[in-house]
Formats: sequence, structure tokens, C-alpha cells
Amino acid sequence: MRNVAEELGCTQASLYRHVRNREELVTLLVDRVIGPAGSVPPDDADRAGKAAWSARTFREHLRRHPGVVSLLRGTERLGPNSLAGVEYALELFIGAGLSPGLADAAASSLATFVIGSVHFNPGLDARDPEESDHRRQLYRSRDAAAVPLLVRHAETSRTSAATPSSKSA
Repeated sequence: MRNVAEELGCTQASLYRHVRNREELVTLLVDRVIGPAGSVPPDDADRAGKAAWSARTFREHLRRHPGVVSLLRGTERLGPNSLAGVEYALELFIGAGLSPGLADAAASSLATFVIGSVHFNPGLDARDPEESDHRRQLYRSRDAAAVPLLVRHAETSRTSAATPSSKSA
């Protein structure tokens, strides 16, 4: 908190007049950063299409702000932008016929998947032709006895080949 106060040109005491503790500051910071990711999907998309579009949009937004990904540990759902995102996801999944409990689990699972995909693969872009070529070469060079499917399908694997339909959520 001392470093944050110094960066802001204020004292720690004055910083604590605005936030109770570090956790609240992180919550507000994360909420502010992820706010723009809550843009509205196309009206003509069905619920599954809206969920997929939102997941892709959230993932791309996080890829532009990779520093915030490691801060997403639970408190990110307490700010107004985060709560609006949870509300939106619940509406989608409840509207699709899931119970509120299952809708919450589905929304949480989807968010966890998206966050994990950015956290564990920050530089991976399957649409990059050079990245795709390197992965194809890597897969083809493996021992076919050990990983037969990977070698056999190196040309068409979503993790190695860039195709228009290979947008990942």
C-alpha cells in the first residue's frame, strides 16, 4: 500500500480513506480493468452464441491486460462491473433452462476456463501462421508410438492449425 500511495502522490493514510485494505483496492482495480469486457453481444445471436461471443470478448480483453489475470482469485466478482457480468451470465444460463445453482456453476466454470486459458497460454495465438507452423512441426516430429493421434492429426489440430473456425473461447 505504501508503494501505491507513493505512485499516486499521496500518503498511506489518505489512501486508506478511500479503501479499507489491499484486498478492496485489488477488487476495485480488477473491476475497473474488466469493465470494458462487458460489452453487448450481437442481438441476433442465440444464448449459446452470446455465451461464446462473451467468452471470446472477455478472453481477448484479458489478453490485452495480462497483468490483471493473476489477480483474479475470487474478489473480482464483488465490484459493480463484475457483478453485472455475473448477472448477465446467470441470465443466459437460467434462460437456457438451468437451475440457478447449475447456472452459477456453469458461469463460474466458463469464467474459470477463460481466465485459465489466458493465464496458462498468454502468448499462444492459434491464428498466428508462424505459431501454427511451429506447432505442426513439433507435433509431426513426435514419436507416433507415444502420441499417435497428435502426430496423425498434426495438420488439423485446433492447437496447431489456424482456421477461421478455430477461434477459442
